[in-house]
This record gives sequence, structure tokens and C-alpha cells, in this order.
Amino acid sequence: MAHGKTRQLAYILRILALLTSLSFFSCSLLEKKPAVLWTDSPELLIAAELFNAQKQGHLLELHYVEQPSRELSQAIEAKKPLPSLVIGRGLRSPQLAGQFRSLNYLFDDTVFSREFFYSGLLEAGKREGEQIYLPLSFNLMLILSDTDNVDAQGIKGLEPSLPLGSISLEEIQRRSLLSKARDSGKTAFMGFSPRWPDEDFLFQWIQLKGADFHEPEGEELKGRGPESRLLAWDDTLLAEALEDLRSFTTTVNGSAAKEDDFYFSYLFAPGYKNVESGRILYSAMDSAEFFALPPATRAKFDFHYLMEQDRLAVLEGIRYAGIPRKAKASASAEAFLAWFFTPENQQKILETSRSLRFSETSFGIAGGFSSLRIVTEEIFPLFYSDLKNLLPPAESVQATKPLPTAWESLYSSVLLPWLKEEASKAPESGIDENLNAKFEAYLDRNPTIR
Repeated sequence: MAHGKTRQLAYILRILALLTSLSFFSCSLLEKKPAVLWTDSPELLIAAELFNAQKQGHLLELHYVEQPSRELSQAIEAKKPLPSLVIGRGLRSPQLAGQFRSLNYLFDDTVFSREFFYSGLLEAGKREGEQIYLPLSFNLMLILSDTDNVDAQGIKGLEPSLPLGSISLEEIQRRSLLSKARDSGKTAFMGFSPRWPDEDFLFQWIQLKGADFHEPEGEELKGRGPESRLLAWDDTLLAEALEDLRSFTTTVNGSAAKEDDFYFSYLFAPGYKNVESGRILYSAMDSAEFFALPPATRAKFDFHYLMEQDRLAVLEGIRYAGIPRKAKASASAEAFLAWFFTPENQQKILETSRSLRFSETSFGIAGGFSSLRIVTEEIFPLFYSDLKNLLPPAESVQATKPLPTAWESLYSSVLLPWLKEEASKAPESGIDENLNAKFEAYLDRNPTIR
């Protein structure tokens, strides 16, 4: 986790240094009062400077903010000036929704068409029928396998019940068992475990199965512990999802102890490296990380979209844009949105990213697939040839419910350790019902998070 943050900081410093070394930063920024953008996506510096370079009478000044939702909450509480535009993760919190203006008029004035967007992402940006947020980018959980791992029994075959390129845990189990039978004499091999090498798989899986972790609102705020409750979930479906994970471990790998022994004995490299070496059959990986790998490295793998029934594993860090109610220079913020959500301009962003070699460390638009279907489906394959004929099924791109602004801390410090412990138990062990107490104890130790 710390290594990832260090690498991200190095990337941010690199992008700032490169941009400031160019002639993008016009002197006109000193002559006009620009709209101020807060974002956690340093990649948007390219978009901002391309927009400014067109000199349309509007200027945008980008400020990198690690957690825009938290900064916005603090600015509101302290009655400080608000930015003209906010783009980032975590903005859909019910606690922030009232601070943003409706953007319905952008559609009424035909600035945008709803048909341009992935409908599941756009709908998730509504509150009480009003379009409060516009989606920019999203990422998916991918399952990687070695392109050379072909088996006569169909290990590399497609799952007919799911869209092309998608895979479920049930199918992973089937193929892992087939591979185990084929390689029964190979001791240094294990097909897949939901518990490694990408621990985030655990959370994505239980969410797909309906655990439904989200920020409570209304009546949900009552009934489970203190009034400061920050998370809600479905106990029954959470228990069922964990039981499925334990069953996988027992059926495919024998026990959690055997998985742990194998992990500590053989899995020293990143997940995709272990797939390449033949140690494991599958590894889970964030699409933003996979498509930032060199093309020659990506070519060694087949990737599949993790899916259950009719839903893809859409990662929770979807980036949305919103205009605060009390924002100044909002006309320039609107002009930027109109400019940004144009396929031709997003293609220019991708071209500039490639020419400046930012695409070597960052994927796509604002760090992910574009929320505009035509961009992801027709323009992305021009830059990422692996996506040709293997695009995310649009109807299955659905956003989960909003998570609280303190989600990253709650997840890494409480929920993920709890999930790892629960997933390691034997089948039919039930679940630790003190999860909420663990959250409350953590919040008591960290009162500023509330």
C-alpha cells in the first residue's frame, strides 16, 4: 500500500514537472480569473491545459487534492471559498449531495446526450431525479491468465452463460479443478485463491454477491450501534458470499492453511508475474494497473472481466464531476465540462498523453475507461489494441451505492483485515457478528474520521 502511494506521488511530480516545462501554462492565466478545479486525478492536467490553449474566453486552474470529498467537507464547515468544479472519487456521499447544483440543464440545452454515457454510471449520479454528478471514468476488476495456458479440456474456453471476455468465480473454480487434475504431480502449482494475490478480490466478490456495503442514509442510520454509524450492509448476503469463498478454498485447494503454505513458499512476485511463471492459473488485477503495463507485457496474458449474473465488478473509485452551489466562475466550469465530454477532445487527451509518455504510467481518461461509450468502445482500441473485440459489456457497467468519505481508512484498517480473517475460516463457521463494533472501536480511536 505504501509502495503504491510512493509510486503515485512520483507520477504526480513527474506530470507536474513535464507540464510546467511546456508552453501550456499561458500568461493569460495571470490576466483572467480562472475557474478552479479540485481533483484527485493528476491526468486531468492534460485536459485542463488543452482546454486553456484553445483560448475560448474560459480558463481552468487545476489544483491536485488527494481527497476532494474530504477537502470539500472541510471547506464547507470552515466557510472557506469553494472551487468552481470538483472531480474525484467519493463525491456521491449523501452528506455532500446537497452541496452540488443540478446539472439537468446541461442535457436540456443539448450540451450532452444521455445516450453518450454508460447509463448505469450516469443514473448513479442522480439524486431525487436531479443529475447532480457526471461520471468521467471507471475501472474494472480483471482476471488474468497466461495466453499459452491452453488445455484440451477447455481451460481457455469461454463461459457461454456470460458475455464475451467475462468470467465468474464458479467458472474459475471449474477451470482450476481441471488444471489441478491435469497437473496433479506438480507440487509448486495452485490454480487460484480468492485470498491472494490481490486481496481486493475479496471485497469485489462480496459486493457482486450483494453484501452491499454503502453509506447509510435516512432510516438506515438507525438500528446498528451509535448514531454516528458510517456503513450499512446486508448481513445475510454477506454471510452467503463468505461461505461461497470458504467453499471454493476447501473444494479447490484443500484448506486455507494449504493456501497459506503455498503463498508463503512460492508467491514472492506480483500476481501477474506468478501467472507468467506458471505458479498459478489466475490472478486478479485492477484494470488501471493492467493497462499501464507495457504492451509487450500485457500481450503475455488473456484478461477476463470479473462478473456475476448481470453485473461486472466495477471498482468503487469511479470519478464524478460536480459543480458546487456556491461556486464562482461556474460558466467556465460548464464550458470545460462541455469541452471534456466531446469524443474528439477525449481523443486529443489520449494522443497528448501518449506523446508525453504519460500513458506509460496511467490508463485512459482520468485513470480509467471513459464514461462515454463511444470513446471506450471506438477510440480506446486505437490506443490499447488488447481491447479490440474485448470491450466491457455496456449494460453490465453499474455503479455501486456511494461509500463514505472515510472509506479508504475504514476499508484498509477494518474491513479488509476482517474479510481476510473470515475468508480463512472453515466452511459453515458462520461470521463474526462484531464487525460494526470493530468499526466503532476504530472510529473511537480516530474521531476526526466521523
